[in-house]
Amino acid sequence: MSEQKEQRLASAVLTGLMVADAALTLASRIGRWVQARKEVGELTPEEEAALDVYLENKFSEWQAKRPTSGPGETLN
Repeated sequence: MSEQKEQRLASAVLTGLMVADAALTLASRIGRWVQARKEVGELTPEEEAALDVYLENKFSEWQAKRPTSGPGETLN
């Protein structure tokens, strides 16, 4: 593999890790926010269910948009 391809691959991996870290941080913050609202009674079961559906839909949209690659595939 040429040095340029190695650098591009390393950059793509780093970008992927940064995006994953940001997604996990956001998910954690949302989870803490939901839990805090439940503890003080500011989030009804209906609101919690609606939030779950919303987040599941957003995650599905994100999955549909992200590029996929399998074993043996290369980055262009």
